[in-house]
Amino acid sequence: MMINIGPAIRRVRIASSYSQDGLAYLVGCPRSYISKIENGHSVPKLEQICRIADALGVSVSVIIRDAECFVSAQIPKDACAPLYVGAL
Repeated sequence: MMINIGPAIRRVRIASSYSQDGLAYLVGCPRSYISKIENGHSVPKLEQICRIADALGVSVSVIIRDAECFVSAQIPKDACAPLYVGAL
């Protein structure tokens, strides 16, 4: 199963109160690249995922767990809410 990590990055970014511009600045990439990732038009390498997670102040596992939560029919959506508690 392939996980689209972009929407998870968007959710964590918004929960962290960052704009795409702000996140792009912290990561050191163009805002358009963040947009492409979030919209599923670009797949970031692990190094970029690590930089994004670091900029957002969360671990990579928070982003991956969020992504898995929204693609798995076995995990209820409300189970995702606790992922951000204490992670930000």
